[in-house]
Amino acid sequence: RGEGYSDEQLRAAIALDVPVVLFNSRLEGHAGSVALDDGASVRVALEHLRDLGHRSVGFIAGAARHDAAARRLDAFRQHAGDLGLATRPEWIQAAGWEAPAGAVAMGRLLEVADRPTAILVASLNAAVGALSTALSHGVHVPSDLSLVTIHDTWIAHYTSPSITTVAMPMHAAGRAAGTMLLDHLAGETLVDRVIDEPLPQLIRRESTAAPR
Repeated sequence: RGEGYSDEQLRAAIALDVPVVLFNSRLEGHAGSVALDDGASVRVALEHLRDLGHRSVGFIAGAARHDAAARRLDAFRQHAGDLGLATRPEWIQAAGWEAPAGAVAMGRLLEVADRPTAILVASLNAAVGALSTALSHGVHVPSDLSLVTIHDTWIAHYTSPSITTVAMPMHAAGRAAGTMLLDHLAGETLVDRVIDEPLPQLIRRESTAAPR
């Protein structure tokens, strides 16, 4: 769903006399969705930062109305604690899925006197904006601040520095959604499924390094 869609708007949009499978979005009362394992992707990113030696981590969250963003935020809070990483309320900034929202959120983080040494961004597009703001404020990535994000596309290769990402199994999720629809037309019941194979994969690039 688009980041501005509320549950009520989504429910109205899919009130059709045809089967609907939601992709990486779930809706209470609606059966039929394929979701990515957002919790696993967040843990992969945080384990990478921990293994580099980071102990303080911030988070630029996704769109407020999107349930995938809520899952990633919940996972960040849980796994940061489980992995012994320090975080603070002011290090967690609401944003959205797109670059302008990431840029604004990074600007707020840079105003915090005692900043974390690394930031996890909920989406790649937002990470591009966050990276731009950091560099324009004279913050060197990764020597001053490491940056990692969820999802991987071509653009992560072509920023400077290139962005470390966690690649999600998008092709597997797409196949699962299409198969679910075809199986439903053949008489199967629509279900809610989380793609847990293949696992999210870290793609290490230039935006993460050991803290100073």
